[in-house]
Amino acid sequence: MLSNYMNTLQAYNIHNAAVLVVDNETNEVITYIGSADFYNAFDAGQVDGIRAERQPGSTLKPLIYGLAFDKGLLTPKTVMTDVPINYNGYSPVNFNQEYYGYVSVEKALAQSLNIPAVKALDLLGVSKATDALVACKFKTVEKQKDLLGLSLVLGGCGVSLEELTGLYNMFANEGKYQNLIYLQDNQNANSQSILTKEASYMISEILTQLERPELPSTWQNVQDLPEIAWKTGTSYGRKDAWSIGYNDKYTIGVWLGNFSGEGVPELTGANIATPLLYKIFKAIDPKPAQNWLKAPTELPFRFVCPQTGKIPSEHCEHKVLDYFIPSISDNQNCGHMQKYYLSENDSFSYCMNCLPEAGYKETWLPYHPNEMLAYFNENSMPYQKIPKHNPACEKWDQFDPPQIVRPVNGSSYYIMKDEAESLVLSCNAASDVEQVFWYINHQIFKTASKDENVLFLPLVAGAYTISCSDDKGRNSDIEIQVELIGEK
Repeated sequence: MLSNYMNTLQAYNIHNAAVLVVDNETNEVITYIGSADFYNAFDAGQVDGIRAERQPGSTLKPLIYGLAFDKGLLTPKTVMTDVPINYNGYSPVNFNQEYYGYVSVEKALAQSLNIPAVKALDLLGVSKATDALVACKFKTVEKQKDLLGLSLVLGGCGVSLEELTGLYNMFANEGKYQNLIYLQDNQNANSQSILTKEASYMISEILTQLERPELPSTWQNVQDLPEIAWKTGTSYGRKDAWSIGYNDKYTIGVWLGNFSGEGVPELTGANIATPLLYKIFKAIDPKPAQNWLKAPTELPFRFVCPQTGKIPSEHCEHKVLDYFIPSISDNQNCGHMQKYYLSENDSFSYCMNCLPEAGYKETWLPYHPNEMLAYFNENSMPYQKIPKHNPACEKWDQFDPPQIVRPVNGSSYYIMKDEAESLVLSCNAASDVEQVFWYINHQIFKTASKDENVLFLPLVAGAYTISCSDDKGRNSDIEIQVELIGEK
């Protein structure tokens, strides 16, 4: 099957592939194909593609979300923001260069969105992710774990097909990892729990959805597709195409690419690796068990607000069902609707200090974080805006926006090209402020405490708009000019 499939890819300049098949009940490796043609010396056919170190693309995302489920940080219906973000110079983007605003965790994983995955890893902590990968015998991650950062979840590390297949075999075995078995007299005496069976099930349930970009468009209406959980990955530069899948019987890992490291524009996990994965499943398991994925009895569900994924309040008009882990998952009440006091003509809002005895009305309006307000405004998207504060308020000064202290508005800054010289961003914010949000040229740069000095390294000369918003929605802007001068 692999040989025949590779014949269809020659025109695309894709020459190498590897396949690993594991029996989930015994953890025995029952198929091991290290290259498409062992005797093809021209295309390095004697390289073992199963153990070769490659970039994993998006294949680690399920583990990150699963770990976040077990820490009570997220559930499938938790709503995250998919908008431009910057982590001290690291600005992840989605594969298609688009943004989707509010998205649930299950949609973010099913659609393989990058920004929510990075945010999930930031919530979880990189060290917890690397510890789990080390426990799953990821050798290169173990060597480099102190050097890895948030790019880990998007493929910023080295892995092998053997390691990835073992990881997904863990999902197939309710979160328990065991070494893969190659020799008949070897036995797995011990297993290590990486995820709870509840978290493992929630991930598997998301990965069995068919309405996903990983499924080739020509297959969307095919009726006899095997029911499997699967995830794809495409490495930077389109050098590696991955598709890893499992059901109750087997875990199958597929990699395609070139051992030379040459990238190919057509090489993606969805369009190149997934068709082969499905062909193999249909061949080795022609009559799979229906509804093989069973929810643990300990995994209940509850109603949540679809706007946030949190416990509904009296102002949540709609409710949806969501799985949760008792005593672990967050029980915070939804607060996406907040009460405001408005003038009768909706021209401005009041605080408790200036609320008149009459002539006002109470209303509940949706709250949006600053990054979403910037997203709405930059894309000319309509939303319910909170009217400006009452200008006659005697305590108006406490509602002033943060005052940017550094850099100085209207100033020019000269930076040496050969030096990593950063500008310091600092502000004075009101006493009711806890966090501020820094923007560079209308793109979110960093979230910080109001007293924190933030470092910004301009990489190109030109004009910069620097904005600072507080957690009450108040904003201020400055303009500066940066000049890069010659070598010192």
